[in-house]
Amino acid sequence: MGCCFELVWGLQNRSPVEVIKEGMQAGRAAIELDPSNDEAHGNLGFLLWASGEHEIAARETTAAIELNPNNTWAHIALGVILDYSGPEHYENAMQKLRYSIRLGPRDVAIHWTHIHLATASFVSKKYGDTIEFAQTALRHDPKNATAYRYIAAALACEGRIDEAKETWKKSNEMQTLDWPNYVGSVNRMYKKDSDAQNYLQALRLASAPID
Repeated sequence: MGCCFELVWGLQNRSPVEVIKEGMQAGRAAIELDPSNDEAHGNLGFLLWASGEHEIAARETTAAIELNPNNTWAHIALGVILDYSGPEHYENAMQKLRYSIRLGPRDVAIHWTHIHLATASFVSKKYGDTIEFAQTALRHDPKNATAYRYIAAALACEGRIDEAKETWKKSNEMQTLDWPNYVGSVNRMYKKDSDAQNYLQALRLASAPID
Protein backbone atom coordinates (compact mmCIF):
# COMPACT_ATOMS: atom_id res chain seq x y z
CA MET A 1 0.00 0.00 0.00
CA GLY A 2 2.73 2.47 0.95
CA CYS A 3 4.45 1.87 -2.37
CA CYS A 4 1.22 2.77 -4.20
CA PHE A 5 1.09 6.15 -2.46
CA GLU A 6 4.77 6.85 -3.11
CA LEU A 7 4.56 5.98 -6.79
CA VAL A 8 1.45 7.97 -7.67
CA TRP A 9 2.65 11.01 -5.73
CA GLY A 10 5.87 10.98 -7.77
CA LEU A 11 7.96 10.23 -4.68
CA GLN A 12 10.06 7.61 -6.43
CA ASN A 13 12.14 7.79 -9.59
CA ARG A 14 9.43 6.96 -12.12
CA SER A 15 6.90 9.27 -13.76
CA PRO A 16 3.61 9.03 -11.83
CA VAL A 17 1.66 9.27 -15.10
CA GLU A 18 3.54 6.25 -16.47
CA VAL A 19 3.00 4.26 -13.29
CA ILE A 20 -0.72 5.09 -13.16
CA LYS A 21 -1.25 4.08 -16.80
CA GLU A 22 0.53 0.75 -16.35
CA GLY A 23 -1.34 0.05 -13.11
CA MET A 24 -4.74 0.75 -14.64
CA GLN A 25 -3.99 -1.56 -17.56
CA ALA A 26 -3.02 -4.34 -15.14
CA GLY A 27 -6.11 -3.72 -12.98
CA ARG A 28 -8.51 -3.86 -15.91
CA ALA A 29 -6.86 -7.05 -17.18
CA ALA A 30 -7.21 -8.66 -13.75
CA ILE A 31 -10.91 -7.71 -13.52
CA GLU A 32 -11.54 -9.05 -17.02
CA LEU A 33 -10.08 -12.39 -15.92
CA ASP A 34 -12.02 -12.39 -12.63
CA PRO A 35 -14.77 -9.78 -12.11
CA SER A 36 -15.03 -10.84 -8.44
CA ASN A 37 -11.40 -9.85 -7.72
CA ASP A 38 -11.94 -7.25 -4.99
CA GLU A 39 -8.23 -6.41 -4.76
CA ALA A 40 -8.14 -5.54 -8.46
CA HIS A 41 -11.23 -3.32 -8.15
CA GLY A 42 -9.67 -1.53 -5.16
CA ASN A 43 -6.32 -1.00 -6.88
CA LEU A 44 -7.96 0.19 -10.08
CA GLY A 45 -10.13 2.62 -8.13
CA PHE A 46 -7.11 4.09 -6.38
CA LEU A 47 -5.24 4.56 -9.65
CA LEU A 48 -8.28 6.08 -11.36
CA TRP A 49 -8.41 8.62 -8.52
CA ALA A 50 -4.71 9.34 -9.01
CA SER A 51 -5.43 10.04 -12.68
CA GLY A 52 -8.21 12.48 -11.76
CA GLU A 53 -11.19 10.20 -12.48
CA HIS A 54 -12.88 10.65 -9.11
CA GLU A 55 -16.39 9.42 -9.88
CA ILE A 56 -15.30 6.21 -11.64
CA ALA A 57 -12.69 5.66 -8.92
CA ALA A 58 -15.35 5.80 -6.22
CA ARG A 59 -17.47 3.26 -8.08
CA GLU A 60 -14.56 0.81 -8.39
CA THR A 61 -13.58 1.02 -4.74
CA THR A 62 -17.22 0.72 -3.69
CA ALA A 63 -17.44 -2.42 -5.84
CA ALA A 64 -14.38 -3.80 -4.04
CA ILE A 65 -16.02 -3.24 -0.64
CA GLU A 66 -19.27 -4.83 -1.80
CA LEU A 67 -17.30 -7.90 -2.93
CA ASN A 68 -15.31 -8.04 0.31
CA PRO A 69 -16.45 -5.81 3.21
CA ASN A 70 -13.24 -6.67 5.10
CA ASN A 71 -10.91 -5.40 2.37
CA THR A 72 -8.86 -2.90 4.38
CA TRP A 73 -7.17 -1.40 1.34
CA ALA A 74 -10.50 -0.75 -0.43
CA HIS A 75 -11.80 1.18 2.59
CA ILE A 76 -8.57 3.22 2.65
CA ALA A 77 -8.77 3.88 -1.09
CA LEU A 78 -12.41 5.02 -0.90
CA GLY A 79 -11.56 7.22 2.09
CA VAL A 80 -8.72 8.79 0.12
CA ILE A 81 -10.96 9.45 -2.89
CA LEU A 82 -13.57 11.07 -0.65
CA ASP A 83 -11.11 13.20 1.32
CA TYR A 84 -9.77 14.76 -1.91
CA SER A 85 -13.30 15.35 -3.23
CA GLY A 86 -14.17 18.31 -1.04
CA PRO A 87 -15.26 19.22 2.49
CA GLU A 88 -18.80 17.98 1.88
CA HIS A 89 -17.36 14.44 1.90
CA TYR A 90 -15.45 14.94 5.17
CA GLU A 91 -17.61 12.74 7.40
CA ASN A 92 -17.73 9.84 4.95
CA ALA A 93 -13.98 10.06 4.32
CA MET A 94 -13.19 10.01 8.02
CA GLN A 95 -15.57 7.08 8.59
CA LYS A 96 -13.90 4.98 5.87
CA LEU A 97 -10.37 5.78 7.00
CA ARG A 98 -11.10 5.12 10.68
CA TYR A 99 -12.85 1.87 9.82
CA SER A 100 -9.79 0.76 7.85
CA ILE A 101 -7.67 1.29 10.98
CA ARG A 102 -10.04 -0.94 12.94
CA LEU A 103 -9.74 -3.60 10.23
CA GLY A 104 -5.94 -3.40 10.09
CA PRO A 105 -4.56 -1.76 13.24
CA ARG A 106 -1.08 -3.25 12.67
CA ASP A 107 -0.83 -2.49 8.97
CA VAL A 108 2.80 -1.66 8.15
CA ALA A 109 1.67 1.36 6.13
CA ILE A 110 -0.83 2.70 8.66
CA HIS A 111 1.05 6.02 8.68
CA TRP A 112 -0.44 6.73 5.23
CA THR A 113 -3.95 6.29 6.62
CA HIS A 114 -3.20 8.89 9.29
CA ILE A 115 -1.80 11.19 6.61
CA HIS A 116 -5.09 10.93 4.74
CA LEU A 117 -7.02 11.67 7.91
CA ALA A 118 -4.86 14.79 7.95
CA THR A 119 -5.73 15.47 4.31
CA ALA A 120 -9.46 15.24 4.96
CA SER A 121 -9.03 17.66 7.85
CA PHE A 122 -6.97 20.06 5.73
CA VAL A 123 -9.55 20.13 2.93
CA SER A 124 -12.19 20.98 5.55
CA LYS A 125 -9.91 23.70 6.96
CA LYS A 126 -9.59 21.88 10.30
CA TYR A 127 -5.93 22.79 10.56
CA GLY A 128 -5.42 21.83 14.19
CA ASP A 129 -6.72 18.34 13.40
CA THR A 130 -4.48 18.22 10.33
CA ILE A 131 -1.44 18.77 12.52
CA GLU A 132 -2.56 16.21 15.08
CA PHE A 133 -3.18 13.45 12.51
CA ALA A 134 0.09 14.18 10.71
CA GLN A 135 1.96 14.02 14.01
CA THR A 136 0.38 10.60 14.63
CA ALA A 137 1.67 9.52 11.21
CA LEU A 138 5.14 10.65 12.24
CA ARG A 139 5.00 8.54 15.37
CA HIS A 140 4.58 5.54 13.05
CA ASP A 141 7.09 6.78 10.47
CA PRO A 142 9.33 9.57 11.85
CA LYS A 143 10.91 10.30 8.47
CA ASN A 144 7.74 10.69 6.44
CA ALA A 145 8.18 13.92 4.51
CA THR A 146 4.53 14.03 3.40
CA ALA A 147 3.40 14.29 7.01
CA TYR A 148 5.78 17.21 7.55
CA ARG A 149 4.45 18.90 4.40
CA TYR A 150 0.88 18.74 5.70
CA ILE A 151 1.96 20.11 9.07
CA ALA A 152 3.80 22.93 7.29
CA ALA A 153 0.75 23.69 5.13
CA ALA A 154 -1.59 23.69 8.15
CA LEU A 155 0.73 25.95 10.14
CA ALA A 156 0.90 28.36 7.20
CA CYS A 157 -2.91 28.45 6.98
CA GLU A 158 -3.03 29.28 10.70
CA GLY A 159 -0.66 32.20 10.10
CA ARG A 160 2.22 30.52 11.94
CA ILE A 161 4.61 31.24 9.08
CA ASP A 162 7.92 30.89 10.92
CA GLU A 163 6.92 27.47 12.26
CA ALA A 164 5.65 26.49 8.82
CA LYS A 165 9.00 27.38 7.26
CA GLU A 166 10.92 25.37 9.85
CA THR A 167 8.66 22.38 9.30
CA TRP A 168 9.01 22.74 5.55
CA LYS A 169 12.80 22.59 5.93
CA LYS A 170 12.47 19.26 7.74
CA SER A 171 10.37 17.80 4.93
CA ASN A 172 12.81 19.05 2.32
CA GLU A 173 15.79 17.60 4.17
CA MET A 174 14.12 14.18 4.12
CA GLN A 175 12.96 14.25 0.53
CA THR A 176 13.69 16.39 -2.51
CA LEU A 177 10.69 16.41 -4.82
CA ASP A 178 10.40 16.71 -8.56
CA TRP A 179 8.12 19.73 -8.19
CA PRO A 180 6.52 19.75 -11.66
CA ASN A 181 5.51 16.07 -11.13
CA TYR A 182 4.32 16.76 -7.60
CA VAL A 183 2.23 19.79 -8.55
CA GLY A 184 0.76 17.82 -11.45
CA SER A 185 -0.20 15.04 -9.04
CA VAL A 186 -1.81 17.51 -6.63
CA ASN A 187 -3.89 19.04 -9.40
CA ARG A 188 -5.10 15.62 -10.55
CA MET A 189 -5.88 14.23 -7.10
CA TYR A 190 -7.86 17.15 -5.69
CA LYS A 191 -11.28 17.12 -7.32
CA LYS A 192 -11.74 20.87 -6.85
CA ASP A 193 -9.18 23.35 -8.16
CA SER A 194 -9.83 25.59 -5.15
CA ASP A 195 -8.78 22.81 -2.73
CA ALA A 196 -5.61 22.08 -4.71
CA GLN A 197 -4.71 25.76 -4.85
CA ASN A 198 -5.32 26.20 -1.12
CA TYR A 199 -2.81 23.42 -0.40
CA LEU A 200 -0.22 24.65 -2.92
CA GLN A 201 -0.52 28.25 -1.71
CA ALA A 202 0.02 27.08 1.86
CA LEU A 203 3.21 25.30 0.77
CA ARG A 204 4.35 28.47 -1.02
CA LEU A 205 3.89 30.40 2.22
CA ALA A 206 6.03 27.73 3.93
CA SER A 207 8.78 28.40 1.30
CA ALA A 208 8.14 25.54 -1.15
CA PRO A 209 9.57 26.43 -4.61
CA ILE A 210 6.24 26.30 -6.47
CA ASP A 211 5.76 28.66 -9.43
